[in-house]
Amino acid sequence: MCSTRHSHRPGTRVRLLVVFWGSILAAGVPRASAEATPELASAPRQATASDPEVQTLIRAYVNAEAVNARQTALADLRALDQQRRPHLLQQVVLHVTQNDGPRTTLGAGALLAELAIADMEAVRALTPLLDDADAQVRKQAGNILGGYEDASAERPPDYSIYREILADAVRADRPLPAGLVEHMYDRAPGVALRSVMRAVQIRDPQRLQALLWGEHVVAEVLWRQAFGFLEPTQSTPEAQEQLARLAGDEAWWVRLYVAEIMAQHAGLRDKAVLETLRQDENRLVRQVVDAIAAS
Repeated sequence: MCSTRHSHRPGTRVRLLVVFWGSILAAGVPRASAEATPELASAPRQATASDPEVQTLIRAYVNAEAVNARQTALADLRALDQQRRPHLLQQVVLHVTQNDGPRTTLGAGALLAELAIADMEAVRALTPLLDDADAQVRKQAGNILGGYEDASAERPPDYSIYREILADAVRADRPLPAGLVEHMYDRAPGVALRSVMRAVQIRDPQRLQALLWGEHVVAEVLWRQAFGFLEPTQSTPEAQEQLARLAGDEAWWVRLYVAEIMAQHAGLRDKAVLETLRQDENRLVRQVVDAIAAS
């Protein structure tokens, strides 16, 4: 599984990363006496109820043939938006999920554009749907949220839009929202790891450096694979060593990173590490590892 060995020691780049992270952590959230250790929300998933009245208004707007009819429906929806914006946004997602076709998708997109909802408001309203009991609703919500992450073929998603949501949960000593965490790690495990690192306010410089270095070493292997310097089935001894170390971390959100990396990149899998993670106390970690075994 491993290829040529390279010497990796934390150098100037990592020291700069530690200084950078220390500065933004100090400025971004109220200082805590120690690193926060948030739990993961574990309530059973609930289905979002469809609101017949709101669905009728959305349908009238999407299906309107005449301009006047569309404007009338839009006026009714604007009134509802002023009173119950999160509810309206969630109902739009349900409408798209329950009604296939380009007309529905384009109509819903036009409605959201007309309402001109601020990004943060939309994200706060939509993230609860990532915990919906309906997998299609979760998928649709994830697709819409992806539009706020500024990702492309050349760059990973930007999760800064979720920063307040994660930090709010930590400050209030609430569990992190499971659906959002799952969404972030599924799309970009490294970016998700760094996002949660910031939210939990790591104060120990040595721990901060160790986590950053581990993620950096793994990211370097993925870069080499992506650009043909390593085959997809190859890794490096350093990367495997870092993944094994991170898999034993006390924080579930670090172990989840390892599980997702191994799920998404077969060349980095380690049977012993996966067997350990299969018994993990965190359900998301177990879920990811079980999916590898089932694939």
